[in-house]
Amino acid sequence: MKYTAIFLTIILAVAGSAFAQTTPPDTSVTAAAQGSYPAGTAFDGILLSGFTIGNGVIIHGDGSGAEGHAGLSLIGPALPTGGQQVINVDVLINGGSSSAANVATVTGTATVDLGNGTAPLTGVPVVLTIAANPSDGSGTVGIVLGATTLPTASINDGTMAVAPMQ
Repeated sequence: MKYTAIFLTIILAVAGSAFAQTTPPDTSVTAAAQGSYPAGTAFDGILLSGFTIGNGVIIHGDGSGAEGHAGLSLIGPALPTGGQQVINVDVLINGGSSSAANVATVTGTATVDLGNGTAPLTGVPVVLTIAANPSDGSGTVGIVLGATTLPTASINDGTMAVAPMQ
């Protein structure tokens, strides 16, 4: 009886180890923040002064990609009618990786509304590189929108996080 109990315990331990997680954990990438651009930064001929970002993304630890959503507002010049021109970028995330602690790169396609009354641009490729400081939620955001690489910008308000999921 004693040997049977030991045998069953060993069998269960070996069988249970077959179901143990062998891939890295998924990574969560979140941001609710705003930053500013240096003078002269432009997208599609429109000068930009800053941006806001809100995103929620999961990067799969097994390397199969990522899923999530990101919303960007690129803040343009003051309009004669008041307010500012805002370029809204709605991104469906479908790829990503996190090769360093607190840094993630996510990719997707976007619909871009230039905020000037023209028809939105669709299917625009997007790459976001988010580097978060875990101690205070600050960091930097790099944005490639179509063929335009915007300067990496520091976050001056809000919070960002890139962290493995437990």
